[in-house]
Amino acid sequence: MIIPNPVDQFNDYDFIANITITDTDIAPKGYDKQYYIANIKINKLYKGKNVKQLFVDGHLWKRIGKKSVRSGSMTSCSFQVTPGENYIVFANLETGKYTIGICNPHYIRKEGYWDAYNKVKETLDFVEENKISSKLLNNYEVVKKNRKKGDYSRFEQFNNIDAKNKFAVFEIENDAQGSITNGKIIKGFGNDYLDSKLLENLMEFYRVKNRSSDEVSVTIEKKIFFLYYYPKKKKSQTSIISDFIL
Repeated sequence: MIIPNPVDQFNDYDFIANITITDTDIAPKGYDKQYYIANIKINKLYKGKNVKQLFVDGHLWKRIGKKSVRSGSMTSCSFQVTPGENYIVFANLETGKYTIGICNPHYIRKEGYWDAYNKVKETLDFVEENKISSKLLNNYEVVKKNRKKGDYSRFEQFNNIDAKNKFAVFEIENDAQGSITNGKIIKGFGNDYLDSKLLENLMEFYRVKNRSSDEVSVTIEKKIFFLYYYPKKKKSQTSIISDFIL
């Protein structure tokens, strides 16, 4: 599965945290038609307020005394969480409560999902530890110039070049037409040749566009851009560089 970079979604959500589900419960009246409650322990808060509960889009049956009580309902974004699970979640502030659903970005710490979970965690940790301004995590994406229909290639010329670090971070600046006019390496892959060539490649062959449209003209501003290194796991495989979490 290909996952968008979490920094591109940072400003879209009100609450981002690494959490452990401690229990689930019935939502109070007024909320119980759509939601149930997840009691949580926050392991690390990246954005938002320190809370002990999240409202979950979905439904829950819970035995109270001799009765089975239902909270919430089935929707296209219904989400079932279980006590003990560890997630990184992106929540919206809906009806005054932080709310999550299957439609929200969420990354579980579980076998089969380790790579995605760890890359999201390392990305958010880097943003938090380096105090990167949310102004640099904006509503733009980096795309190839003059991309032909059906061409989804990106950074293939850097396949099978070794990197010491799992990811690299670049600060890039664009003009009003989206051309990348300046850039610097904030954190490299630990391979000077690879780092410098990637920056050259970005400035020559890529541009910045509005993430929600095909606009060419964009605000002149700086942006943080992450790239990830995927080493080959077998001799027959290829190591790759990608701006997606795979």
